[in-house]
Amino acid sequence: VLVVNAKLLVKNLKELIALAKAKPKTLNYASGGVGSASHFAVAMFVAAAGIGDETVHVPYRGGAPALTATMANETQFYCGPIAGMVPYIESGALIPLAISGDTRSPSLPEVPTMSEAGLPDFKSVGWFGLLAPAGTDSAIVKRLNEAVVEANKNPKVIKALRTQGIEPKNDSPTEFAAFIQDQLELHRKLAKQM
Repeated sequence: VLVVNAKLLVKNLKELIALAKAKPKTLNYASGGVGSASHFAVAMFVAAAGIGDETVHVPYRGGAPALTATMANETQFYCGPIAGMVPYIESGALIPLAISGDTRSPSLPEVPTMSEAGLPDFKSVGWFGLLAPAGTDSAIVKRLNEAVVEANKNPKVIKALRTQGIEPKNDSPTEFAAFIQDQLELHRKLAKQM
């Protein structure tokens, strides 16, 4: 979720973009370090919004210091895992502007996606997956996939994952491999622009 410090008095994505354009180089964004998932997510946002030259990246040594810096207004915005931000959003210290994935989060159902907030081509998702060594027998891969799909149907698993801001997905091994390739290509392109 992309969040801003409450003192920024920005209530939506359009206001953040307008402020960055009106006051170039005055807004800093935090990340958990150069090349981290949070860095890529915010870099993707500033590029899509056309404010890459108007904002300043401040890398920290991990997500916790980046989040702390944003709450202290040392940096004005940050994009990180939903689960770690919900308490600070609920307390009013941070204002959520948009979800970086393609669907709203059950943890923050009132927060729009980036697409809904005005950036239709934006999509940055954190993800986890189960991988096996190259050359693993296809029957074993199939059995592992079936076990994951079955586990992801369990209400307790779904609840535990959603508590952490994770939405279970049941791709086939072929679909997951294609997703990984798409993510690699997307991040290669972005890395060249950074």
